[in-house]
Amino acid sequence: MNSWKEAKKIYHQIEIPSQLTQTVEEALSHAADSLHNQKRRHQWTRGAIYALAGLCAAFIFSVNVNSAFANTLYDIPIVGNIARVFTFREFQEKDDFKYIDVKMPALEHTGKTNLESRINYEIRYQIDRIIKEVEVRAKEYYDAFIATGGKKSEFIPIEVFVDYQVTCSNADLVSFYITKSESFASAYTEQFFFNVDLNSGKDLTLQDLLGSDYEKTANEEILRQMKQRHQEDPNIIYWGQDGDTEKNIPGFEGISEDQNFYINEKGNVVITFEKYSIGPGSIGIQEFEIPTDYGN
Repeated sequence: MNSWKEAKKIYHQIEIPSQLTQTVEEALSHAADSLHNQKRRHQWTRGAIYALAGLCAAFIFSVNVNSAFANTLYDIPIVGNIARVFTFREFQEKDDFKYIDVKMPALEHTGKTNLESRINYEIRYQIDRIIKEVEVRAKEYYDAFIATGGKKSEFIPIEVFVDYQVTCSNADLVSFYITKSESFASAYTEQFFFNVDLNSGKDLTLQDLLGSDYEKTANEEILRQMKQRHQEDPNIIYWGQDGDTEKNIPGFEGISEDQNFYINEKGNVVITFEKYSIGPGSIGIQEFEIPTDYGN
């Protein structure tokens, strides 16, 4: 099962205590107010911890709490006028076989506590999944290295960085994504996208943003931009397209059912493709902006 769909399914199976959303809302509000008063910094930290405790009440039904999450609590200024995405937790975890650096975002001030609980659960679920997967894989690599005669001092730990980027935040919607970057034998990037209609509390789809013919609209615009980019720079090559040097490799065949995308500050859709998915690694992650009249 897709990890994103799995997170949503698990969340909706959780029976959340009736007092949870109020606890989270009050604690986050207390933390934000206290941040502006350095003399009350101790109270801010305590308030943020209360918020974490409230969130964990929903998480423990499906995900064990990782000890690494008992570290630093952090905050940054408001991004939007209504809702805001902020750094709720920041921590590092290091040992002989791995180094993990995480900035965990959270959503607040939407006026919809159920929405915030769901989004914040999905964020925590994905980050917890990433950490557990890296811990297992890094230990396996380390043990194999030592077992084959490698020296402990010569092993290069896996490095993983988790960060996020807010791309749009206004009275109607919020869009942001989390990026996991890993370096070991080679660089690897994984992204998770959030596009939320703040009025309905639902996840926005490409059909919501581009209309009933969204597939045709998106595919035609992506192909147009591919050709234009290759014409402007012959080094930009897309598999299966004109100028491709590897004709036997399938290229872009249309957007997928669970296509990754975000919404930029202009309100336009930006469809993204992971490295190696539609072209050689040299072109990296590819993004294609598609105009939309959503919300206008």
